[in-house]
Amino acid sequence: MVTNTSESIDESKKRQLISEIFEGLRKIDTNSDVLLFNNEMVKAVSTKVRFRNLFDATKFNTYESLPECLKSEKFVIVHLGRGNHAFVKGEGFHSFEPIQHTKSWKLSNSIVSKLGDSEADTVSTIYNEKIIHDFLFDDIKTNLKIHNSRRSSTNYDFWIGKNQLHADHLQIEMDALFESKDTIATVEVKNVKHTNFEIRQLYSTFRYLDRFYRDGVIPSNFNIRHLFAVVSKGVREDFYRIYEYTFTNWKHMDSINLVKNAQYNVSKERSLF
Repeated sequence: MVTNTSESIDESKKRQLISEIFEGLRKIDTNSDVLLFNNEMVKAVSTKVRFRNLFDATKFNTYESLPECLKSEKFVIVHLGRGNHAFVKGEGFHSFEPIQHTKSWKLSNSIVSKLGDSEADTVSTIYNEKIIHDFLFDDIKTNLKIHNSRRSSTNYDFWIGKNQLHADHLQIEMDALFESKDTIATVEVKNVKHTNFEIRQLYSTFRYLDRFYRDGVIPSNFNIRHLFAVVSKGVREDFYRIYEYTFTNWKHMDSINLVKNAQYNVSKERSLF
């Protein structure tokens, strides 16, 4: 109970911090759809509200977690790299669509899989148990390589609605990449069930790989696919929901579009080797 209370207080302070920055900028500029701010401003206000985790201060994983003042004026937070951010009027979150297909799945016996339930463990499970093979290719025998999580940075110009922005050395993190003879698939994993997610989580990775595709580093015959995996726990089954998205206009972050999705109902009774 102490931990939950602490988390609630931290989230409340974080919303208070961001609200004070937004409302202060809004008093100066009541008309603009883009309000720029940076980590120095965050640091200054954080001292006042006693919020210590500056790394987390501008991160909101769901639309519901945003401060009310942003939601009421239809603003979201956009990260621009090098400690710069912006409040932008427009769509920054996307709601998960209803599941199109459901499959029953049974896991093989594994001691290591019982030792943790982190996002890295989820990546290992969907790969080792051929869930990702089935989702991508409808064929569990497909030869597929896995590349573990990695961090990088990228630069790009982009749009949200009518607002053009620029990301400069924006830090990105990919939970995993999968590679076949003609496909590269990225995956973002969440072990908490939400109804929506921050589009930037997929879009930055999309623009990062798109640069290599346009430069010819990734061959033109390759299909680049972007996935979001959400895992929720049940009593007798765990539910692995996988969504594939694309962007219909590569320079517009809010042009996200579902390609397909599926839910794997995974029995907690593991089969023997």
